Amino acid sequence: MKSIDERVDLTAEEGKVLHDYLFSTEIWGIYELNLFSVSSPFLSVSLFTRYVREMVRKSDFLMEMSGNRNLFHTILLNGFLASIECEEFTNAYYFKRVIEEHFYKENETYFRIVYLWAEGLLDSKQGRVKEGQKKMEDAVRIFEMLGCNKSAEYYRKTPDS
Repeated sequence: MKSIDERVDLTAEEGKVLHDYLFSTEIWGIYELNLFSVSSPFLSVSLFTRYVREMVRKSDFLMEMSGNRNLFHTILLNGFLASIECEEFTNAYYFKRVIEEHFYKENETYFRIVYLWAEGLLDSKQGRVKEGQKKMEDAVRIFEMLGCNKSAEYYRKTPDS
């Protein structure tokens, strides 16, 4: 719904149900990760970060499973990018640290390239524009070299790039 209409928000009751369910579940598996992932556009960056801290605590050993791993990395990258875009740099550095602790395997190239681009965005937003632009351009160039033209175009046209 949120992707169709930006005005759609989570009601207080829906937010409470989501919170109560996720925070009362002892171990987060694929269902909880999916629920959190699809709910994330409704959360502020600070609330999203708080939920991610809970996710990391409750799904540590499950994140190494391949299906969970991709979803886990997607959630972390989305949080990293959202924090940078909102200039919530403390949260951005939290995501950066967690990503680096659970860094992508060599066969997870897409995540590595998007992470390089996101690091460039962070550098740019914090005044290291030249270094940031180079990282972002490098990421786009890698997408192009790999024939991932839609991804290259998407990241080339992102407003802050």
